[in-house]
Amino acid sequence: MLRMNIQVLVILLFSFTVMAKINDILTVERDIATEAERILVEAHTRKTFTCRSNNYKHKIQWLDPAGQPVPRTGARVVVHHVTSRVGAAAVLVLTSAEVQDTGVWTCRARGASVDVAVCVIESTVFTSSHQELSVDEGRAATLDCGARGNPEPRLAWYKNDEQIFDEDNSTKYLVMNRYSTHGVQSSLTIKSLKLPDGGQYTCRAVQDHPAMEACSVTASFVVTLHVRAKPIFEDGDNIRNTFSKEGERIQLNCTANGYPPPVYSWFLEKDKDVLEDLENTEFLDSVYNITDSTLEMVTNARTFGRRYRCRASNTYGYADKVFVILNVEKPTVPSVIQLLNKTDNELMLSLIWDKNVVFPIDEILVQYTDDEFSDISEWIHLYDIGITTNNASLECQVKLKNLESDTEYRVRVRISNAAGQSEWSESYSFRTNSDDLRALTTILEEQLSVGIYSFLLLVTVAVFAWVCCWWCKNIRW
Repeated sequence: MLRMNIQVLVILLFSFTVMAKINDILTVERDIATEAERILVEAHTRKTFTCRSNNYKHKIQWLDPAGQPVPRTGARVVVHHVTSRVGAAAVLVLTSAEVQDTGVWTCRARGASVDVAVCVIESTVFTSSHQELSVDEGRAATLDCGARGNPEPRLAWYKNDEQIFDEDNSTKYLVMNRYSTHGVQSSLTIKSLKLPDGGQYTCRAVQDHPAMEACSVTASFVVTLHVRAKPIFEDGDNIRNTFSKEGERIQLNCTANGYPPPVYSWFLEKDKDVLEDLENTEFLDSVYNITDSTLEMVTNARTFGRRYRCRASNTYGYADKVFVILNVEKPTVPSVIQLLNKTDNELMLSLIWDKNVVFPIDEILVQYTDDEFSDISEWIHLYDIGITTNNASLECQVKLKNLESDTEYRVRVRISNAAGQSEWSESYSFRTNSDDLRALTTILEEQLSVGIYSFLLLVTVAVFAWVCCWWCKNIRW
């Protein structure tokens, strides 16, 4: 009985010892709200890290990145120990953090340890003063960016989040970096300025600490470049047709690029060279509302066919865009359907009108069949549209896919928009290519592969035979 009690006592003591070890918790309090791979510390500032254990008997020790114990007093980096009934704590104090303090600091107590990655950076300070620059079109502009910090920053130029390399386009860009005791100077020269060269250029300074891969900080300096030039319209359209129904309220938007920013004026073309300022004349047949680059109106019978000119101007010149208001009319059938391209399973067709088309096209209905004697109701329906324009006519491209090879198809189309549908066009016949050409190409590729393999094999055999002959001739057994 006594022996059993002793065994129970030993088991209980062992259990309490294990539980005590399990419950011993070592934590480090960090002055950050979110988890991160490293703690960023600004150089020359004070920073503390508190390592706590719930066992007051623990002796807590801090180790620096070199693995050496941190002293309690007399140094720039010290440790303060605190003990109470609820546990023990050791406070690591960086009284004035330096860049060389970057690394992994370890809190250790009774076999347990917690690592803290500390990144100390003397943040980049940009020394450039010009954040905005204006240069005439055709000239060269040089943007400057100066920075200092520790570690020394690397400078790079970006526009629209894409890095600029002068090696890729040396006729357009020139990037130069200069290093001194005062920091780094980088200049970006843009040659033969065009209006699209204007915008925001970003000088990015990247600081990488060699002792820690995750210790990297990026700062940015933005320079805005204005290219002084007369206004231009990005779409390049000088005349734009605008379709509308009678009584509909429409907006004509006229936005141009240029610097200084363009001023907009709206005119009604009374004749080729006669313009009437809409802002100085009252019109009784329609209502106009002009807001900078936008002209708003309610269309009626008199507005259809009129030409409204928007003029964007600045001190370097002006650019005009003409809007023609057209009534939405019912479409007509194309004058001809031509074959643009074909394969063994596709037909690319072009729908062409002989004269200028003055109606919008919302949809094209295509019917086709490979049965010469089939009824119209049995034809296959296809909706597909691609539109390109030229000066003389409107051209619509339609692609028929998943066809049979070497097969003749009959095709007809119908055009539709908000005003209605056209009649069906007459049917046209087109034939797909034969797949014999594809088969021949495949055979030739296979034969070419076999020929190359055979040639390499013969070369290998010949080299092996030559080596064997040389060995037998020159090596004495």
